[in-house]
Amino acid sequence: MEIGIEPIGGLGNRLRVIDSAIAFAEHFNATLTLYWRLSPSLNCPYDLLFESDSRFTLKEYHSFIGDGGKLQMVSNKFHPLLRRDLNKNYKKVLFFLDVLRLRKDNFDFNELSEYESVFIQSFTDFYPDNKACLIPKNYLREKVQRIVNDQFSSNTVGLHIRRTDNQKAIESSPDYIFTQKIEEDIRAARII
Repeated sequence: MEIGIEPIGGLGNRLRVIDSAIAFAEHFNATLTLYWRLSPSLNCPYDLLFESDSRFTLKEYHSFIGDGGKLQMVSNKFHPLLRRDLNKNYKKVLFFLDVLRLRKDNFDFNELSEYESVFIQSFTDFYPDNKACLIPKNYLREKVQRIVNDQFSSNTVGLHIRRTDNQKAIESSPDYIFTQKIEEDIRAARII
C-alpha cells in the first residue's frame, strides 16, 4: 500500500496529521510520502524544523493558497486539472473536508487499507495510536533549552489562548475561564 499525506494548517495541526499518517503507514506496512506544502499558513521548509526521517519520503512544494480556506476548497474541487499527480498516483483521494466528514461519521480509517494507494490532505489527526515523534533540528532544541534554563522556573506555566483565527475556540473559552484557572493553580501551588 502507498500513502500520500499532505498536512495543512499551522505547525501543531501538521504535527498531528504526520503523527497519524506514520501510525497508519506502520500499521499497514505501507510506504509513506509526505507532501510538505510551503504556504501562507506555514512558509518554512521541513528540513529547517526537523531532522530527516526514514519513515517517509519528503516532497516539498510551494503554494500561494492559504491552507483550509475557500481557495483551498476550490483548488481541491478542481484537482483533476490542478493536481494531476494525485490522479496519476493515488486510487483514493481524501481532502480535508472529506476527512472532517468521515471523522464526524465515526469512519474507521482502517477501511482505507482496501485501496492500493491513498492520498490524505488534513489539518487534523485521523488515526489512533499515533505516538510517532518528529525530532526537531538540533539548533532548535538548543535554543529551546536555553530559553527554558534562562527564563523559566519550576513554577512556570504556559498558556495558549487563541484570539485571532478560531472563532469556535474564542466563543467556547472566554478570558474569565483562563483567569479563574490561573488563580486556582496559583492558590493550589501556594505561590502567593
